[in-house]
Amino acid sequence: MRPPISKDWNLFFPGYLILDGWGHIQVGQNLALSGLDFSPMDPLEESNERRKSAVPRSFSYLVNAELVFRSREVCAIDFGIVAAAPSDCLPEEANAGDYLRGEITVGIERQVAGPDAFEAKIPRYKWRVVRITADITPHVPHPTISRMRIKDEPNLRYREVPTTAAVDAELHESGFILHCILEATFR
Repeated sequence: MRPPISKDWNLFFPGYLILDGWGHIQVGQNLALSGLDFSPMDPLEESNERRKSAVPRSFSYLVNAELVFRSREVCAIDFGIVAAAPSDCLPEEANAGDYLRGEITVGIERQVAGPDAFEAKIPRYKWRVVRITADITPHVPHPTISRMRIKDEPNLRYREVPTTAAVDAELHESGFILHCILEATFR
């Protein structure tokens, strides 16, 4: 018997979205989103296991997912929820219907879109934000690109906050983790 898909999810919310029109997010807020974004830690690998799963690991997930769509530019996987990413994160030989595995983060802002016929099939999700964690890791100058700043990986720091407005703008260059409950899925 297949285990039920979790209702609890950690969704990445980039700090720049606040200025791009989202405004601030607060605990208790409901969000309605059409599709999600995923970012693999490493390229996804083929899987012989033909089931969908998402096992939480801190703020990421170990997933076993069905590849539900692939074009040259965009792909979508289903690991209990559907998320999209650029197709270059997949093995070249992967086709729709294949199963893949790997570690991913899930974000609320889709970076890529597919054809209209595909987009019409993407589920809409209703989420309730139950907790917010700010990534307050300092950023340091890039070692070779003078105008670029990167996360200071040896000094990762996080803080729970009631709203995305609770952190100074310069401290949330990386963004927030919205700890959400999936309340409904609409097709």
